[in-house]
Amino acid sequence: ESLKVLLDSYKPHFTGLRCGEPLLGGDVSEVAELLSGVVKSRTESSDAAHVFIGHGTAHSANSAYGSLQARLGTIAHIGTVEAEPSQAEVLARVKASGAKRVALYPLMIVAGEHALTDIAGDSPDSWKSMFEREGFTVECVLTGLGEYPEVRAMFVNRAAKQTHGVLYGVGVGPGDPEHLTLKAVRVLNSVDVIAAPEQGGDHIALDIVTNYLDGKRIIRCATPMSNDPEVTGKAYRAAAVAIAELLDAGRSVAFVTLGDPSIYSTYLYIQRLVRELGYACEIVPGITSFCAAAARLGSVNPEFDGLCSGTQPLLIVPASASDDLIDLPVNKVLMKRVSSLPALAERFKSRGARIAAVTNCGLPGEQLAFGVDALHSVKGYLTLVVVKESTP
Repeated sequence: ESLKVLLDSYKPHFTGLRCGEPLLGGDVSEVAELLSGVVKSRTESSDAAHVFIGHGTAHSANSAYGSLQARLGTIAHIGTVEAEPSQAEVLARVKASGAKRVALYPLMIVAGEHALTDIAGDSPDSWKSMFEREGFTVECVLTGLGEYPEVRAMFVNRAAKQTHGVLYGVGVGPGDPEHLTLKAVRVLNSVDVIAAPEQGGDHIALDIVTNYLDGKRIIRCATPMSNDPEVTGKAYRAAAVAIAELLDAGRSVAFVTLGDPSIYSTYLYIQRLVRELGYACEIVPGITSFCAAAARLGSVNPEFDGLCSGTQPLLIVPASASDDLIDLPVNKVLMKRVSSLPALAERFKSRGARIAAVTNCGLPGEQLAFGVDALHSVKGYLTLVVVKESTP
């Protein structure tokens, strides 16, 4: 992530500047195959437990170590110096394997300070010392991953593949430009083209990011509000083709969408089509409308201070959802299909549910309404309803 931020600042000064996928980014099968080969080649350590130790990170990308472990199975064990899997986790797995000898390898590009000190050092908290205290015979194989020609080839090939632009689905929040995340701002500043949904001349998402357009090319993608899959499918395919043409030319595109792209978003349909065409896509999450609405409601009415707490579940459904879902006695957020709301009023009233509705959250004309009667009066596509039925 830090490298991408740095490269983005140089994009205006270079042509064809590319950033390849990380070694453990996405599919880790190539790396797993390499490590399996390393283990199998060491016949003198055939009765040993093989432990590969990476750096580890607080970033969510640390989950790649778990993916790599799943690929390797019992062939080898994965640990980290500064995150998970920890020494304790790996020690438990090695003991369970019944091995009496351990071979330690740096899962790092260079066998540098971490390899010499944290893995193979003589300090009490090194991996070598930890295993020796537990009665294991330890061998340290201090070969950095960068010394393997296969790994160098992986990096070169991954950078070479980035000849096309990347499509980013950028969540811009529910309306207030101050709800944009730092990552959303970075991506908006770095891409070549901004794409936005357009429905009958309405382009709210584009208005939210107006301060970050800075002369960029803008494309408006028709996203009709229709229940006819033929109509919507045709529009989504047209948007995907237009975006693919830009990606072919090496342009990166940010498709801006209200709230979060993963929640009832038109962008998801377009992303699937673009991915099927063979292009890289990435979602940049945004603040959801229901989280922003909860913050607004709680600021004016203590009864709606938060959507759920403790062990309370939270159900997010369209207002037109089946009766089975609507009748569940849990806190709910009802989204979409505002016309369905009046029919629900009596049902919620008979159960004593607490009701609040928010329209145009964070936008001009924002409206808050409380009580069951609000379900009869709310209007506007950008409306959601919070129903509190769980016991606090």
